[in-house]
Amino acid sequence: FDNSKSMKVSIHYDEALLAITGRSYEDAEVSGNILFLHLLYFIFSSYPEIPRKYKPGTLGLLVNNKPPIDGQHLNEYDVIRLSKG
Repeated sequence: FDNSKSMKVSIHYDEALLAITGRSYEDAEVSGNILFLHLLYFIFSSYPEIPRKYKPGTLGLLVNNKPPIDGQHLNEYDVIRLSKG
């Protein structure tokens, strides 16, 4: 994985998370070797109300409409979906 290049991914939020983020989706430019878990940490850091309101295991998380796997790296144009679960 080449972390010197950036790539774009799209993050989509359901209606419950829209109330927190103020948007239904956002495009993010991330490093070329980012792990899904690191992006999730970035999202939670940007919107701290999400982890305060939703305890671990209560959010639905998908990468390209599939549950993420441990250690999953993201690829250019991946679509991440977060939902109230």
